[in-house]
Amino acid sequence: MKIGFIGLGIMGRAMALNLIKGGHTVTVWARRAESMRPLLEAGASGAANATDAARGNELVISMVADAPDVAEVMRCVAQEATPGLVAVDMSTIAPAAARRIGIDLAAAGVDFIDAPVSGGEVGAIAGTLSIMAGGSESAFARAKPAFECMGRNIVHVGASGAGQVAKAANQIVTGMGVLAVAEAFAFAAKNGVDRGKVRE
Repeated sequence: MKIGFIGLGIMGRAMALNLIKGGHTVTVWARRAESMRPLLEAGASGAANATDAARGNELVISMVADAPDVAEVMRCVAQEATPGLVAVDMSTIAPAAARRIGIDLAAAGVDFIDAPVSGGEVGAIAGTLSIMAGGSESAFARAKPAFECMGRNIVHVGASGAGQVAKAANQIVTGMGVLAVAEAFAFAAKNGVDRGKVRE
């Protein structure tokens, strides 16, 4: 599959490398040229900008910092959209933002999937991320071969925005775990017990 990948930070770089290892033809773009270098050395082509990263590709993936960045990238992608293009954002943003971006892209003839991930840098490198996808069944089916290079637990949650809802639910559960550990350590300390020993 011909894939454009935009955003080559800690997560994006590893994810794009796994797409190359999976045999896909990958074009990359990042704001910092030095971020592209390891991917170019691994066999990717370099794009001049986000619009160029979409040109001639079947799938475009973004992994950027926040909702305004996603919206900006996707506006650029829409300018170069060819019939049948699927755009995937794997960043973590608000569900409402993902839905708005999906509506805007649909108006430009682009099928959008929000597909945030869980698993951190270790999972990105190993290709074992959990991927929570929101969008149409047909777009998910077309993106799935790429997802399979980057993740192990891949779930189509529902319509546009559903992936971000699942990620938010995941963050709630994670946050409660952190809170429980903090309470346990506070309890140990208040009772005169070494928290380090309790952790062991």
